Amino acid sequence: MRYNYIVFRTYIALQIRVTMSIIAIGCAYVLGYTTRFTIELFSDIQLSSDSLGSTLLKKRKLLVRVWR
Repeated sequence: MRYNYIVFRTYIALQIRVTMSIIAIGCAYVLGYTTRFTIELFSDIQLSSDSLGSTLLKKRKLLVRVWR
């Protein structure tokens, strides 16, 4: 009876740990995706608003590409 209890407790602990790590990875992925999206949106807005020419546009696109 005692052995089963120990096995059950370790199984539950492992289950909780795995679940927590999956949730953490999911949160990190979602956060990364949203920040990337906002940065792209922001750079697009900046690009459309400034009229300095295509050099700035190319530099910003390169920066966004490097950041990915």
